[in-house]
Parts: sequence; structure tokens; C-alpha cells
Amino acid sequence: MLFESDSHFNARLIADYHTEDSTIGTMLLYSAGPTGKFLTQAALVGAAPILDPGLREVNLDSSSHVSVHQGGLSAEANWNLANDYKMTAITAYRFWDFVPHNSDGLSVPDQLNIGIATRHQQFTQEVRLATPSSGAVDSVLGAYYYFQNLNDVTFSNNGSVYDAFNGTPAGALSNVNSYADGHLRVNSLAFPQRHGHFR
Repeated sequence: MLFESDSHFNARLIADYHTEDSTIGTMLLYSAGPTGKFLTQAALVGAAPILDPGLREVNLDSSSHVSVHQGGLSAEANWNLANDYKMTAITAYRFWDFVPHNSDGLSVPDQLNIGIATRHQQFTQEVRLATPSSGAVDSVLGAYYYFQNLNDVTFSNNGSVYDAFNGTPAGALSNVNSYADGHLRVNSLAFPQRHGHFR
């Protein structure tokens, strides 16, 4: 949306939003490597991966999935001041939420889900003053503020055959869920200036 009151002021508002809830495909096993250890482990828990990609088939107990919500809002205001000075202010906010569900590529409950869920937010504020272009020196003075807030959760959800597949002692890691939180906050302030050519 664009608002123009007169030749001295205008403002623009921009907004966007996106949501995604989709199955993102799955892994297809092309090779078990020179030792074939993966196939040996799979056989121990009753899984039979399909090795021929030409069959266009998979043998899985779940599919991969992703959920995304993201969007933003920005507002820009411009003032044409006396003596051909120009003032600009820009305020913006964005967010991004991402939650994955990753299949282990097997038809048995080895690893039910593993990944990193993320929630990201950022806010910026910019103010700048431009001197007249007809003066002896062209210059822009301003201030810029940036704030970022990032929260991650790294997770792993093990199934009932996890120990048998991975060779860990029975009851050690099967049916165990682990979560690790990560946090990042950034506050940044800058005072940029730019000088043009002398006349």
C-alpha cells in the first residue's frame, strides 16, 4: 500500500505471509557401501530396504514432512524537507518458523524423528538524512538498529528397535527422546555515513 499526502510526504507498507505443510519426499538407498553393514543391521531388526531405484518403490514406516510459517511487515516513510533535505525511516519485522519430521529410511521403528525445529524473529529500524544534491557535498547520515532472536530445538526420537539396530545395550537408547535448546539474541547498532562528490 502506498500513501502520498502531497509532494512532501509518502509512505509505503508491504506485508507478506507464507505457510507450507508438505511431505517432502523420502530417501532412496542407492548403495549400502563396500561392507554392506547397513543391510546387516537392517536385517537384524526385520527391515528390508529396496536397493533398486529403477523400481520407484520404497519400504518405509513413515515419510518426511515439513511445516513452515513465515512472513514479514515493513513500513517506509519519506519526508521532503526544507532546502531539499530528505528524511527516510524504514521499520521492518520478519519471522520464520520451521518444524521438520525426518524419516530414517527404514520400515521399522529405529529412529522415529530427528532434526532441528527453528523459530526466528528479526526487527530492523533505519533512519537516514540526505543532504541536498545541489550542495557542495552530497552526504547521507543515519542510524541503523538490528535485533535478532533465534530459538532452536535439536531433537531425536528413538524407536523400539534402536538398540538392536545400532548395537547398543538393550534398553540403553530405545524409546529415548532427547532435546537440546539453543538460543541466540543479537542487538546491533550502527551509525553509517556516506559522502558523495565535492563540487
